[in-house]
Amino acid sequence: MLKLNKIIKIFTYHLPILFKATALSYFPFLFLVFPIKPTTATLNITDRCNLRCLMCKQWRQDKEKKELGTEQWKVVIKQLREQGVKEINFTGGEPLLRKDIYELVKYAFLLDIHCGITTNGTLLDQGVIYSLIRNGVKTFTISIDALEDTYDKIRGVESAYQKVKDAVLILA
Repeated sequence: MLKLNKIIKIFTYHLPILFKATALSYFPFLFLVFPIKPTTATLNITDRCNLRCLMCKQWRQDKEKKELGTEQWKVVIKQLREQGVKEINFTGGEPLLRKDIYELVKYAFLLDIHCGITTNGTLLDQGVIYSLIRNGVKTFTISIDALEDTYDKIRGVESAYQKVKDAVLILA
């Protein structure tokens, strides 16, 4: 049944977009007649992070940087839905540092938006994972770019790899 649903989605959702995009690349004047609207959005809901990655500058940014509040993000999410967005990925910095992450996910879910979260994984434990799933998260993306001590050195925090490994084992 799951495979059949995937096949149906390919034919009813992905292929029409592919055909439309291909046609528009050959005949750009048709874009006025057949505009392509986004169906997926990635929301960078915070620049704050609990890691100190060598390759990243976000954690070095101004700590007092103003973020949108819960109600402001809800307006953005509602506007995205009204424009046809069907999938939202919450990311950051580290999105789990926001106390309202569950509320934002639930709000998007109630608007019939497929929700995902991109996280460094260090704040995921069984309770957090279950709360996110209960509120509507369907996909988790965790960044892993090395193993064990090398990972900890890259991420700038001791024992980060073990926390990520534990989170992945819970999700598996």
